[in-house]
Amino acid sequence: MNHTMHSGSGTEPAEGRRRTARGVVRLALLVVTLVTAALVVAACGGDGAGYTSASSAGSATPSALPSSSPSADPSATATPSPAASESRIAAGDFVPVAHAADGTAELWQTAGGGYELRLRAFSVDDGPDLFVWLVDDPRPNDNDAVLDAEYVNAGVLKATSGTQKYALPRGFDPDGYRAVVIWCKEFSENFAYASLR
Repeated sequence: MNHTMHSGSGTEPAEGRRRTARGVVRLALLVVTLVTAALVVAACGGDGAGYTSASSAGSATPSALPSSSPSADPSATATPSPAASESRIAAGDFVPVAHAADGTAELWQTAGGGYELRLRAFSVDDGPDLFVWLVDDPRPNDNDAVLDAEYVNAGVLKATSGTQKYALPRGFDPDGYRAVVIWCKEFSENFAYASLR
């Protein structure tokens, strides 16, 4: 049983550190957002209302605001779609194993060069301690197949239904993992899998 990119039975402290790191990143993003908002307010004359002073008349006039009318230069208002530089590299439909499941697993390469797992139109029976794993076995149709496979833990299952995204760890090799598994750690049970093609 050779497992990679996980910390085995000592995952609780590592997951705690990851949660702490995520909290620090969220706090930093909040601070950056607040500082940016303060700079925008200062640039708008300090009142935040979106007005600047007209120097000759001494009255307030609206600053440049986006309008719904077409611009003379369409490229000036066009924002490139972040999805335009992403690419889906593999996908597969979920197959029930121990519990009912439906939906599609998709492996995407993101604009930044990383990888993300997306579950679309997804549903699975509720259970305790459910995780999303990527495994090297393309057809992990029982518990032993998963236990014998090398895997990457994408994280705790966020919800038993709906569209979900999981950022995969830096250094993830998409060629090494051929299926997505909904795994119950508490009972070592394979709820469902999707082969990635």
